[in-house]
Amino acid sequence: MTHSGRRNRFLAVAVPLVLLGINSWFLHTSVNQLFLASQWVRQSLEVRETLIGIKADLLSAETGQRGYLLTSEQLYLAPYHQAEVELRQKMRALDQTLAQTEDYRRRFREMNRLVDQKLDELASTIQVHGEQGSDASNALVAQNRGKFMMDRLRLLIGELQQLENQELREREARYEAARIVAFISFAVLMAAVVGLFATIWWSTRRAVLNKHEAAKQIESYANSLNDTVSRLTVERSEITLLNEAGSFLQSCNTMSEVADLAGPFMQRLFPALSGGLYIYAASRNQLTVLVQWGEGTPDEVIDPQECWALRRGMVHHHEQAGSAPSCRHHHDARDTLCLPLLAHGEAIGLLALKVPENGNQIAPETIRLANMLVHQLGLTLSNIRLRETLNEQSIRDPLTNAFNRRYLDMVAEKEIAQARRLGQNVAIAMLDIDHFKRFNDLNGHLAGDVALSSVVDHLQENLRSGDWLFRYGGEEFLVMMRGVSPENAQSRFERIIASVSELQLSHEERALPKVTISVGMAMFPENGFDFTDLVALADDALYRAKKEGRNRLCVAERTESLMLLTA
Repeated sequence: MTHSGRRNRFLAVAVPLVLLGINSWFLHTSVNQLFLASQWVRQSLEVRETLIGIKADLLSAETGQRGYLLTSEQLYLAPYHQAEVELRQKMRALDQTLAQTEDYRRRFREMNRLVDQKLDELASTIQVHGEQGSDASNALVAQNRGKFMMDRLRLLIGELQQLENQELREREARYEAARIVAFISFAVLMAAVVGLFATIWWSTRRAVLNKHEAAKQIESYANSLNDTVSRLTVERSEITLLNEAGSFLQSCNTMSEVADLAGPFMQRLFPALSGGLYIYAASRNQLTVLVQWGEGTPDEVIDPQECWALRRGMVHHHEQAGSAPSCRHHHDARDTLCLPLLAHGEAIGLLALKVPENGNQIAPETIRLANMLVHQLGLTLSNIRLRETLNEQSIRDPLTNAFNRRYLDMVAEKEIAQARRLGQNVAIAMLDIDHFKRFNDLNGHLAGDVALSSVVDHLQENLRSGDWLFRYGGEEFLVMMRGVSPENAQSRFERIIASVSELQLSHEERALPKVTISVGMAMFPENGFDFTDLVALADDALYRAKKEGRNRLCVAERTESLMLLTA
């Protein structure tokens, strides 16, 4: 290549590059000016919005004060307190964004002073109304100090708005000019770039396209392989977690154990969702929450009719853009998933999932995982509920639902041992329904069952949550109270005796005669240390109560204790 050819080639490259450099500097300067102009326009808009907000907050505060003065209801002070906080925040924001010219600052200082005075005037009127009554507060309002301040504040806000509107128009004009210059600079730059690289692009186009297609194909294969590996990894992890959860849940003996274990597993299985696991109540008219996780608090109790999944007996997925309706217990969440827990063809519960605010939609993989989970959960919870029912039946009297004699033998010695270790008293009482055989003979055994159940229900309502009630045999019951003084226990049983005698009994819409109870009580350790001896003492005291006329309480005496211990 000749010297002239090299020089021409150099100039063909150098001149466009120099022009590109100059134009790039000019574009950079134009963009900076455009950015600054946009910042000033944004600041003016913020000032206008803040002024409008200050005016609205003043009106809200004044409205709240008037509502309180008219009604004396503290509820009307809520807008006032909220407006007071927001006013001070907006005044600080306005101080930071307002232009630093003397016209602005002078009006701002006066407005800031008037806002403080206005808030003080509102607060003082509210205080006078609360301390001296409406006449005193109305007298303050009648002075029109608040009106004069509001009129001046409106005038100042209007003047600041006019100044800011004028400033905004000037800034918008500068912004528009900067935008046009930047656009022209950018267009010139693009034209120069296109002109510089047009030849190179045309010469290398085919090679680049071929390489690009090959790269895209390889990338597609790699992405497909990575997606498959990722999906298999996730599925394996989910299956492992499901198996782990199933193993732990199947080892649970009670629903409370399930509640403790299920929460962490649900959080790991559905990390992007929140939800709750519900179980049918025994009445089958409602479901109660067993465990919940994620954002928000689900309803503690839901009606089966509120859930489409339970009504239809199948999975129900509601999407915001879909046609499927939302379940009412989700309270219009935008994406929800409900799955009934089935066991042996019967619904025993519900798994309810929803997308938190700003979350993604429920993916098909999540629906597949949830289906696998509810299939396992349904059988597990059904078995646990069956075990609980069988265990409850083994320790409860079927008629009265009091604990039975068998369970008394299991817990009595433990209660006495724990009371001895903690240094506590234990009251042991024998209760008997007076003349119960005669009641049965006169009114029938079904009426007798009603009387037994009613008395036991009343006892359960009047005993503490930690007290024990056992059906000892027939119409005879045993009560254990730990951690009570003899006087306290005696007072409690006397109140129970009196309240039982006032019970209104009925059977088949027929009023039944009232019943009374007799009670004999012995105390650990005052009357003895052995549970069997204490029961015998309480039984002797019960015999005395019946002998002395029934419907009363007799307490084991010290002499009875000594006689029993020596015997």
